[in-house]
Amino acid sequence: MAENLTPEQQKELVGRYQGLRQEGDALYTKLGQVDGDRNEHELVLKQLSGLDGNRRCWQQIGPVLAEKKVADVLPVLTMNRDRFTDTVKQLSETIKEKDKEITEMQTKYGIREVQK
Repeated sequence: MAENLTPEQQKELVGRYQGLRQEGDALYTKLGQVDGDRNEHELVLKQLSGLDGNRRCWQQIGPVLAEKKVADVLPVLTMNRDRFTDTVKQLSETIKEKDKEITEMQTKYGIREVQK
């Protein structure tokens, strides 16, 4: 079907396709980062959950370490982990939509990628 397009239309089509691929790649990168942060929070929660709530611990806030009590840190870590989990779900849905859009474009226009 892409054969019926003018060279300008083909160039525009290729640009749109490449843009979609770049957006998809960026989403996969962001998903990996957020999932890594979620896993890190989960690991810390597991380590702190068995400790006495009055025990002292250190929380990194930006570049600063703040002294806190375990009981004060656990709710914040839980809330952050839950936010990361929600973000992972949202990113996964967005990636599915983007992949579907790319697949539809490939099918409609007969786009094939050349392996380097």
